Amino acid sequence: MLTLDKTNGLDQLVIEIEKGKIGSVLSSWTIWLERAVLQLEEDDSIDARFTDALAESLEEIDAALAEGFGVEVAVKGLVSLYHRHETALSVESRWRRRISELGRVQLETGLWLDIEAALEAVAAGETVRVARWLDQVRAKFQNAWARYLDSDILLCEVSEESQAGHRLLGEGIQAWIRAFELFRSGLTKGVDREAVRAEAEHGQRLLVGLQVIQAESKDCMDHFRAAWAN
Repeated sequence: MLTLDKTNGLDQLVIEIEKGKIGSVLSSWTIWLERAVLQLEEDDSIDARFTDALAESLEEIDAALAEGFGVEVAVKGLVSLYHRHETALSVESRWRRRISELGRVQLETGLWLDIEAALEAVAAGETVRVARWLDQVRAKFQNAWARYLDSDILLCEVSEESQAGHRLLGEGIQAWIRAFELFRSGLTKGVDREAVRAEAEHGQRLLVGLQVIQAESKDCMDHFRAAWAN
């Protein structure tokens, strides 16, 4: 049975078409159509003008299938319109979409495994050791971010890519710092594990995502790595 991600059905549809799997797509068209429409309804990154046009394009494919002709032209029209929308997206919107699609395995860096281990250690009663680790790692993040802000990148890098990279990097760093602070404050009154994980995952997704697309965000990541190493 065909199962599709509910959040990016349109993206998946175009990918499958471009892989040459049009026959497979059309044989399960009802499911593909449902998921594509769902993305149009829920994906705020899609401009309203394109939302209507893409919905109409999907309807044209549906009508062509019912009539038995014109399907290939309708499919090509959808793919062309989809890529016009992709081009129109801002750099930050495109990056956020790509970051949101990272899998769990991609997030499991050493830091992620460390905070999971710390949560387990607290449950086992090792509060003092965890508190010391949290203070150290939070200070390292804060100091590295301060050094990054003192660097010359904010003065010499003014491209859309570098500015988007800076904003996402800052958002990721601050999310991690909030995770450490939530964790630390909870040591005395009970740790909200899910809240800590939620903040940590938000920060981790942004930082890992920026590394995945570092060819486009290379300058800000290089500056932060240098700040982290000092």
